[in-house]
Amino acid sequence: MATLTPAEAAASITTTHSLFPKPDWLTLTLTTIPPSPKPAQLKTLLFRLLSQPISTTLQPASNTCFPATIHDPTSIGKSQILAGPIACQVIAIEDIGSSKFDQLERLEMKARGEAKRGNQVIQITAEGDDVVALKPWEQAARAGPHKLLLEDAVGRRVWAFENGPVDGVGLEMNLGCKMVLQTVLVLRGVVMIDSGCARVLGGKVEELNKAWEGDGKRAWLQRMIDEEKAARDRVERGGR
Repeated sequence: MATLTPAEAAASITTTHSLFPKPDWLTLTLTTIPPSPKPAQLKTLLFRLLSQPISTTLQPASNTCFPATIHDPTSIGKSQILAGPIACQVIAIEDIGSSKFDQLERLEMKARGEAKRGNQVIQITAEGDDVVALKPWEQAARAGPHKLLLEDAVGRRVWAFENGPVDGVGLEMNLGCKMVLQTVLVLRGVVMIDSGCARVLGGKVEELNKAWEGDGKRAWLQRMIDEEKAARDRVERGGR
């Protein structure tokens, strides 16, 4: 059975996903994939790439990362277009168009394996089961707009604002999820994303996602809700 070569793997991943894997990572990872048809090897390789930290798997080339000057005070007031393709992973996400209570409810639904389709609550499952399977963009409930903290292959972090709906972007998306940005506008150090310049590739970095879903986002939202309720209670008691 033919073995997928590093050159073949790199060419395929770059062509189809606009990602540039590190040669050393690519070569080592291919040696751990059991013999199988080349398409199956490539699928396994891509899964592993999307499931690992971006600094581990991708080349930190200047044209595929955010510019070092993106937060520079001398350029912060200027707009710029980044040609890309810039590969990044999602470190944090907030739905600034929904209340904290609604965001918390949606995260708890995700933990139960549920999602909303219109006014219906649907169980998320694999294709072929008795309950309805959702497409990736349906699993990430629309709402929004969203604010995302993105990280590139050198570890540079930049805030992004959803200037228009992007398939796959939503409060329920996994942290460590990979995205590719091309011909994207930057205003005051913030990346403005929409469906024309941002593509969600998927994936999840387990340690990031576990911390976010455990003691991260849900805990933060619940704390903010409790603090707001306590503040309202103090106001009501003071008015009596």
